Amino acid sequence: MEGWKILKGGSADRILEFLRSVDDSFGPSLSSRVDLHIYSQKLANDAENIFLTANGMPIAHAAFYCNDRNTKVAFVSSLSVRAEFRGKGAGEFLINTVIQNCAATGMESVRLEALDQNPRAITFYRKLGFEINNFGAMEKRIT
Repeated sequence: MEGWKILKGGSADRILEFLRSVDDSFGPSLSSRVDLHIYSQKLANDAENIFLTANGMPIAHAAFYCNDRNTKVAFVSSLSVRAEFRGKGAGEFLINTVIQNCAATGMESVRLEALDQNPRAITFYRKLGFEINNFGAMEKRIT
């Protein structure tokens, strides 16, 4: 955690570069499911983006939406951590930062999807208090 900093925002190019660097860590790879260039542009234009950096290098990224004022449910579209920083608290630090940001905007819960093919992600989110909801997504009440 020493030297870690949160950077808010991010250009499509920066998001694309990071997603390409962690693409194989998704199960199945993110690029096999979406066009990374288009997805990065969408995240840059529409989502809140947060990078966690260590000594200036991006080590983790999250993209999320805190804009559903009716249901007050935020949605995490993407959360990824460079392989060498997994198991060192980077993912937990980043998701907790996302949750704090969502709570500050009046959201009451945070929802995300973790694929069945990625049991490590499901275990990670469960450890942090996320539960599978009626829609098959994972959700955590934050208020």
